[in-house]
Amino acid sequence: MKDRKIYRLFLAVALLLMVSCNEYHAKIHTTIHEDGTCARTVEINKVRHQQEMEEDSLCEDSDKEDVYIPEWFDQFECHIDSATMVFDDTWQKTWSVADDTAQYAFPIKQGIKEKDLIVTAHQNFGSVDEMCKKTPFRYNNRMYDVKGEFKKIFRWFYTEYTYTETYQNVSDMFVKPLGNYMEEDVASYWLTGTPHLTEGLTGAEAKDKLDGVESHYEKWLNENLLEDLCNLIEQHYDEIVDAPISKEEFHAKREALLNYVDENGFYLEEENGLEELFFGFFNTKVYSDLVADGTQHGKELEKIFNDKYLDLWAYPQKGADYELDMPGEIINAGSGKIENGKAVYQLSVRNFLQKDYTISATSRKTNYWAYIILFIVLAVAIGSFIYKKRK
Repeated sequence: MKDRKIYRLFLAVALLLMVSCNEYHAKIHTTIHEDGTCARTVEINKVRHQQEMEEDSLCEDSDKEDVYIPEWFDQFECHIDSATMVFDDTWQKTWSVADDTAQYAFPIKQGIKEKDLIVTAHQNFGSVDEMCKKTPFRYNNRMYDVKGEFKKIFRWFYTEYTYTETYQNVSDMFVKPLGNYMEEDVASYWLTGTPHLTEGLTGAEAKDKLDGVESHYEKWLNENLLEDLCNLIEQHYDEIVDAPISKEEFHAKREALLNYVDENGFYLEEENGLEELFFGFFNTKVYSDLVADGTQHGKELEKIFNDKYLDLWAYPQKGADYELDMPGEIINAGSGKIENGKAVYQLSVRNFLQKDYTISATSRKTNYWAYIILFIVLAVAIGSFIYKKRK
């Protein structure tokens, strides 16, 4: 590990948080019709742990209304790792218990004992543009757009349909661009699986092509996390008693601090990573004390990490399963794959890190009436030819 020198100040806490989380699975199903109208269904499956169920049941003895909506369904949000799709009140929302066909209208009843719950939101739309505008996503408290486009091309014997759904990239959330750490096509392959850089390569050639990509990616995360940490300290610099240098001098030393981290490395085993980092570089504990665990600014730092970085380090990621139904037969699923006649994708917040991410699919529907017309025309032509010959 010493040769990698990875800076992971909060990863140990992050992993503990992930282990303690309840099981959560999101599935997005989109149906595109021939006329451009469409429908979207979002299904969230939440398996509650015993402690959460016991906490829910306590609400039965309270003076509140006879309803209880768990925190994770308060506004019906669909999580794509740390990115969140937000749904307004125009969606039809129901809930059910796993393995039960009965559907119930919101809100979820108080004191539900079953641990495996499913919540569904559904809505029909007049166009794909309307649908995508209804499902923007939030990342680190900022809203991002989703755009849809549907094309229908008549080719006589068949009609071709193309649908694209584009998610706005979130690269503006990071001070240091990913392009400073790896080539653009390599970054795209690492985050989205395209372009297919290893296609046709041997195992040795593929390893050589991707050698060091993970460490470059983690270095990018590390240095952006440190930038956010320094920004937080500078925002509250006037609260520091006996600061060894001015705020301007602290800001000027950022690059030197980054180099110090890269040269020395911080590991999971280090319980006092922040203290050792700042004391080692500045010979003081005033900075680590400002953002120490349990303090106001320490909680702010933890929120930054959880909202922005936690899922970017996690393997494997939760993400969301995405299924797309198109008119006719799907012949191309773009970056996804075709399963049981549907285009299937795995959405992850990593898809949005570098550039806009597009889901695309093309389908064809045979125009049988065109063959009938052709048969009639040929039959008439042949009949006319035979008739003239006999005359």
